[in-house]
Amino acid sequence: MEMLSIGKIALGQHRYYERQVAGGGDDYYSGRGEAPGEWAGAGAEALGLRGRVSAEQFGALIAGLDPGDPSVRLRASERDPKVAALDLTFSAPKSLSVLFAVAPEEVSGELIACHEEAVRAALEYLEAEAVMVRRGEGGRHVERAEGLIAAAYRHRMSRALDPQLHTHVVAANLARGSDGRFTALHGAPLYRAAKTAGFLYQAHLRALVRERLGLQWGEVHNGASEIEGVGRPVIESFSKRRAEMLREAQEGGIGLGTKAAAEHAALATRDRKQYGIETHTWREEVRSRAAELGLGSEELAELIREGWERPVGGLIERGQAAERSLADHLAGPDGLTAKSNTFDERAVLQEFAASAVQGAVVSEVRERAERFAERADVIATSRGEMTTAELVDCERRLIAAAVGRPGGGGERHRRCLARRARDRRCRASADRGAGDGRARERERRARGHRHPGARRHRQDLHSRGAARGL
Repeated sequence: MEMLSIGKIALGQHRYYERQVAGGGDDYYSGRGEAPGEWAGAGAEALGLRGRVSAEQFGALIAGLDPGDPSVRLRASERDPKVAALDLTFSAPKSLSVLFAVAPEEVSGELIACHEEAVRAALEYLEAEAVMVRRGEGGRHVERAEGLIAAAYRHRMSRALDPQLHTHVVAANLARGSDGRFTALHGAPLYRAAKTAGFLYQAHLRALVRERLGLQWGEVHNGASEIEGVGRPVIESFSKRRAEMLREAQEGGIGLGTKAAAEHAALATRDRKQYGIETHTWREEVRSRAAELGLGSEELAELIREGWERPVGGLIERGQAAERSLADHLAGPDGLTAKSNTFDERAVLQEFAASAVQGAVVSEVRERAERFAERADVIATSRGEMTTAELVDCERRLIAAAVGRPGGGGERHRRCLARRARDRRCRASADRGAGDGRARERERRARGHRHPGARRHRQDLHSRGAARGL
């Protein structure tokens, strides 16, 4: 399951989200349909868009018009883009979704609140780091945009009618730059940050559920965890979509390990979404199935009671000790540079989010990542990434050993290795632009092609296990 997936929406496809909305409050709470959309994003806030989204406003936004005054065109270009909006879908763990469906109303309401707060926290991260527009000739200059102009639609079930609490944040392909113009989003940073935002959403969600309901979380896998007390039979039984995708993949002789394979399986098994499902009947069916699988009313009451009685004290102290231990590991030989010479902030955030088994709010995770980046043994590179002092020292020893051994290549070989060492030595350079970094990379590659000796030792420079034994 992807914690945050991003889909592209063309003009006309946006109507799906409004068709899912219940006809009124009575319908939603006692019968059919999903919750109405709510405005989200700093861009929406700047336009004065708050509260419930109407179908007319949403349609105007997707068309590039001002939802508050559809006679005003926001989009600077007269041409409509092929991609009218992006669907950022945040999905809760299956155990939480099942618990939401079968629990008493007060518990279900608290789980919804935790989910929605986690979505907002992850969106704030995306807006701070990945919501960009392009300016200048050929869009060469990338700058931070004002924020997303989005409508958030919360849904309770999957297409297979299994419990699946998730929110579609439908963001118009439109954002305001520093020059006041509304232009298309620069999508690449959003896609790059999606995995990290998903990890942060899950960590924030775990923290709120643990704090407010006292529920325990199990081991974290790929950034996500399940609530203890909701057994595997329950989770697997209410994961029909996942089972259908696995079956499709097996029949096609492929796995679900790549994004492309997962998307193919999802499309191949996608049923038309059913409208007007009677929610109270659906809940009764879910509760009946859950009881057959060992999560009946008695087990549910016991799970909730244990949560209310469970103390939350000591988490901060244990968290501080765990942070120090994890930071030491990440900066060591088996940490972030075990498979790559450099890493970026996203990798650090993912590690700290995943390590918080009982959760950590987004602001805490980001603070931990900042403290890690400030360590003396973590070094900023000229390309805006990071590496470790341990790796730099390792490569220095490896180069020294390579130059000093018989047949090392003579003076030309020594100069070549020295240049590679200099190029890879890490220096803080926050004021250098990405364009300069690309030019240096091209020059470095050109030097490598001109000097066969450097190419011969490329594998040596990456064989750090041997170097650490020198």
